[in-house]
This record gives sequence, structure tokens and C-alpha cells, in this order.
Amino acid sequence: MIGQDTINGTDFDLILWITVVLLPFRGIFSEPHGGNHFNILFFLVFLLVMPLIKVHQYDRSFSLVSYALVTFLVYPFLFWGLRWLLQFFPEAWYWGKLVNRFEIGGIAFNLIDGMLFLVGLFGFLLGQVEHREVGWQNSGVMDPNTGSPADLKTDGWYGRVRHPMYQFFMVVSSSLLVTTRSLWGMSIALMLLGLHWLAIGMEEKELRSRFGIRYLQYRQEVPCQFFTRFWAVYMIILYGIVILGMI
Repeated sequence: MIGQDTINGTDFDLILWITVVLLPFRGIFSEPHGGNHFNILFFLVFLLVMPLIKVHQYDRSFSLVSYALVTFLVYPFLFWGLRWLLQFFPEAWYWGKLVNRFEIGGIAFNLIDGMLFLVGLFGFLLGQVEHREVGWQNSGVMDPNTGSPADLKTDGWYGRVRHPMYQFFMVVSSSLLVTTRSLWGMSIALMLLGLHWLAIGMEEKELRSRFGIRYLQYRQEVPCQFFTRFWAVYMIILYGIVILGMI
């Protein structure tokens, strides 16, 4: 399975984690009145919880319920933290004409934010859990000597979609970035979608070269490249909310 779903989302996760962890410290020095004590407390808890996602992502001894609970707890921190960061960007909000209804730590939210939070939480939580399952399936064909896949994976999630890892990278990143209600966040999400699409194209060429007719038969048996129907509908709904907010 050399070349099949080989990009790891760890680098993106690490950059995002470091960025969000650093958010409150800018506020400490630049905003004497902005919920800074709340910021500090919020991110101290975040520092304790966030690493558990990566540490236990493929740990079979860590139960599915426990992993889902940790993921559920982490998402609000990411959601709020990214909104906090966007305060320092030029304003580019969709659904910006709605009246803000409440504040959390100095960040104003409206009713659409509540809906986006729930939609994003659903995609982030289920996407992470299913991404974990794909990782288990992927590890079953890894060469322990090279750390690379040694055969073409065609069952499990790979029997439903040819690049399930990329599918969940795209779902999770969009669930985080699009729900910020910012054109900046959406732009980054679209850029990541484009990069993953290019990576899939390169890997498909490598797989055709390596496995020849076998891979062409696999493509006919599994025509879905990177989004199952369920996740395609989810992404349409997610980005549809954005489009409606820009009209």
C-alpha cells in the first residue's frame, strides 16, 4: 500500500495546537480587560486535555468511549480559541449582520455560531473517531522495517472509499475552520482541501505505477475517491451555511 493515504495530519495538528496554546499570552499583555483570567484557566485545561487525542489516537487499550469523550471536550477549546485568534485579523465575517447574543471570555457569539458549533462538533467528533478506525486498519499492512505500507488495502474503510484518511483530514479541518464564521478560516480550509486533492492525485499515479491492473480494478470496484455519500452531504451542508451567510 505504498503511497496509499501516507500523509500524516500530525504536523497540521501540532501547528494548530501550538498556535491555540499561545493565544492567551498575547491577551495578557495587550488586553488588560478582556477576560484574561478566563483565557488562562481555559487554556490550562486545554493543555492537559489536547495531547490525549494524539497520544491515544491509535491506542487500542484506550476505549472508544474514552477517546470520543476527550475529543468532545477538546473541540470547544479549539472553537473558542480560533475565534479569539481571528480578533487580530481584518474583519471578514459571514452572517455578520446578526445580533450578538452572548459573550464567552470576551468573544461575542450569535445564534448562527451556536448552530455552527453543533455542526462542527458533530463532524470533528465523528471524523476523529472514524479516522482512528482507519488508522488501525492502515497499520495492519505496515512494513515494520520501513514504516511504509507493504500492500494495497482494499477492505474495511478502503472498500468504501479509496482515500479515507484524506477524507477525515478534510472533514476535521473543515469542521474546525469553517465554523469560525470567518472568511479567513474558510480560505484556509479550502486551501487544505486543495492540497489534499493534489496529494491524492499524486498518490493515485504512484499506485497505478506500482500495482498496475490490480489498482485499476480496485478503482472500478471502489469509484468513490475521497468522500462517501454521507460525508459529501455533511460537507455540502457545512459550506452551504457559509454561502447562505454571504448572500
